[in-house]
Amino acid sequence: MRTQAVLALIRPRVLGAILLSLLAGGALLGTPTPAWAEGRVTFTQLSVEQCKGTCTLKLSCGVAGKPVELMSGKQGRTKDLLAIGKAIEIQQFPAEVKCTAYKDTGWIGTTWEEIGTGSVSVPSGGDYRLDIDKADLGSVRVLMAVDSLESFLPAAPAAAAAPATPAPAKGKKAATAKTATPLQVAGVFNPDKQGHAVVIGLEWPAFKDRMDKMATQGLKLVDIEVFEDGGKRYWSGIFKNVPDRVVLRANQTWDEFLAQWKQLTGGRARLVDLEIYGDSAKPTFAGLYRDYSEGHTIWVGQERKDMLSKVKELQDYKGLQLVDAEIYHANGKLFYAGAFRQTTGKYALWTALDRAAFENQWKQGAAKGQQMVDLETYTDGGKRVYDAIVRTGMGGPGDVLLGADVPGFTKRWLDDTSKGLRLVSLEFFRE
Repeated sequence: MRTQAVLALIRPRVLGAILLSLLAGGALLGTPTPAWAEGRVTFTQLSVEQCKGTCTLKLSCGVAGKPVELMSGKQGRTKDLLAIGKAIEIQQFPAEVKCTAYKDTGWIGTTWEEIGTGSVSVPSGGDYRLDIDKADLGSVRVLMAVDSLESFLPAAPAAAAAPATPAPAKGKKAATAKTATPLQVAGVFNPDKQGHAVVIGLEWPAFKDRMDKMATQGLKLVDIEVFEDGGKRYWSGIFKNVPDRVVLRANQTWDEFLAQWKQLTGGRARLVDLEIYGDSAKPTFAGLYRDYSEGHTIWVGQERKDMLSKVKELQDYKGLQLVDAEIYHANGKLFYAGAFRQTTGKYALWTALDRAAFENQWKQGAAKGQQMVDLETYTDGGKRVYDAIVRTGMGGPGDVLLGADVPGFTKRWLDDTSKGLRLVSLEFFRE
């Protein structure tokens, strides 16, 4: 592919209604049932919506089972926010979260009187609220951050059947048949108070359908990952409740992608995630856009040394930071593509580090307050290497997983969400 570069005007041009989403049109396909799901609802705060004077409150909540007491004896007045900070595991989605609130009405001693019971259906991760009220006792609102992880990946592909071979000669060992290596997952987790939904391993029609359904629930795609395994192409995504417009353009040739990029970024849309996949001689492109108004550009088809030079040049002379990178093979060579945008914080690109070197650099970067925003892994010269985009000035560091099988990744996801860390970047590969 020839090197292509486009620099957008710093002042965005006004653009008419152009968002004919890929989600529109066509009959919706039924989404397959996930192979498994994990999740957690974190009860973050109790908002005192209405209360005469000072109220002493108690709250119990449950998910498909016996309720658990989450707080008791906390006092608040109207408009106060009372911290809860407790969580309940969710094993299946959709789930029903049910809560009962009580008020202490005793003059001497404690007398808990029920304000009421409320419930909310939780189809997936995201931010939710549940209202409970009673005219003579007041009203409260339960605020929740829900995290969901659903995988639609099939079982690992079986190793190819080996042809029958004659018995080994006397004194020689029989050849050992190769077994399929497990699918590996790498990811980045950063501090975030918002709940999120992670969907893994859907083919395009089902992913498109799932994305459409999530949008009706107020959840929008904020990160995508496309990977091929067992001869099939799979899509995965991270969804959150975000206020701005989100647009996905997928399965495009370079010419189609560039035309859409120019059209969309003529308004407020800015490229935040770029995926390049398919035939190495003629790659396919997907782009995720969100509404920002800052200056921006993209560079596609850069060799590593040229990309590193471009990152520095755009930072120094245009104030543009690399916010997303994609590394891909085309015609036997390795190329870089990147999305740049004016944004807060200072960003840096790490390239071509083996695992030991990467882990060492991350340890040093985290100690300096760097936060990772994008992780890429690929093979170069037959060796697995890692690239990353890190930034400073954006809060404390999170957690990085460079490779684990799916059960190991799931455990890490559960551990990190319990610490207030949410997934922001995802990679799949086989060794």
